[in-house]
Amino acid sequence: MTPAESITLSAELKKDDNDIKNALLQIFQNSSTRLSLAKGSRTSIDAISTDIHQTITNIDNFGVNRAGGENAAVIVIYRDMKIEASSGSIDFASLNNLIIHKKRGNNELSNYLLETKKIFFVFIDLEDAFYEETGQEEDKDKKLSNTSIKIEYKTNAFKKSLQDLRPIFGSMGGRNKSSGTGIKLTLIEIEPKRIKVPCNIIGSHKQIKEDLMTFPIHERNIATAQVGVENTNYTANNFSISGNNLVVKPDTTQTTNWKSSLYALIELHLPRDIDNFNPLWKDLFSIGRERKIGTYLYDALLSRIGVYGGVKIGKDPLSNLYAGFNFAITKELSINLGWTWTNEVTPQVTEIGNIGSVSDALKYAKRKYTGGKFSWGLSFSPSSVAQMLGIGKGEEK
Repeated sequence: MTPAESITLSAELKKDDNDIKNALLQIFQNSSTRLSLAKGSRTSIDAISTDIHQTITNIDNFGVNRAGGENAAVIVIYRDMKIEASSGSIDFASLNNLIIHKKRGNNELSNYLLETKKIFFVFIDLEDAFYEETGQEEDKDKKLSNTSIKIEYKTNAFKKSLQDLRPIFGSMGGRNKSSGTGIKLTLIEIEPKRIKVPCNIIGSHKQIKEDLMTFPIHERNIATAQVGVENTNYTANNFSISGNNLVVKPDTTQTTNWKSSLYALIELHLPRDIDNFNPLWKDLFSIGRERKIGTYLYDALLSRIGVYGGVKIGKDPLSNLYAGFNFAITKELSINLGWTWTNEVTPQVTEIGNIGSVSDALKYAKRKYTGGKFSWGLSFSPSSVAQMLGIGKGEEK
């Protein structure tokens, strides 16, 4: 960067987020600005600089010009620094970040990245000359340009709920060098296909704690595995309020009965921001604060409605079949309205040979499903059921 650009940017870094964003926008618009490309990047400096400029412009248009907006983010990492005409200083104890990103329908900058796959990193630091030519050799390992980016993949909500269901079933059966003291921008472009949500984008630097440079990418979830219990198993003492939470659990005498009547179900619903999914009572009373009426109806009603199908948990899963609709009260609790089909033994006389045990003989008996019987009940996340019934460890993974 030119001395004038360096002095200007160092001053803007002490101001608010929009001032920093606008200063960067001007820098990336100037093709003569000297920039640095992270080692290993396959794209040219000019291409990334142009793309970052266009991305910031599009983010600015988000909500104003919907066609120009996109789900993209520019993550800026910098330390507190001071640039004068011929010298510079830096506070190595500081570390700041700015995420230039907006949620749809919101014109404010947001650090909540939901299904975001177009991501750039911009590291703002003093030029290499500061570290290597002005007596700061001992600090050269602290350069932000030494940061590498890694992706930590997580298990998505649907797969995790299936994993939590298993113990329940089981228990029941680049870089340029320049002279002078100024600011150097190091650019990193993350290849979109590498981002598989949910995940954490982590800046890896041996001088900086990773939790200071960890940026989660959240997922939109459309399916979960749940564990249901029909209404015939509930009594008033199963329900209680603890703090701000509704608690549903069996008492000591009901635990065995609940275990014998559980069923597993797969539920499908409209996309949910699963990490930001509020209990119903929080969404019901949030209208008029930050959400438009369409967003309010989606969060409080539409995204909570699902359809499900399931089987009994036990040695004979197909003995009962379940299907219907449910409504999510919280991330872990839903109300089910649906039908149950029971596979019953029909009146018959069946040849069984020399079998003397009734239980063994029943394996050869003819069965058929009864007509669907309407029922209601509750369904829970597998991890919460495992915990309340003492199945396995019941811990979050």
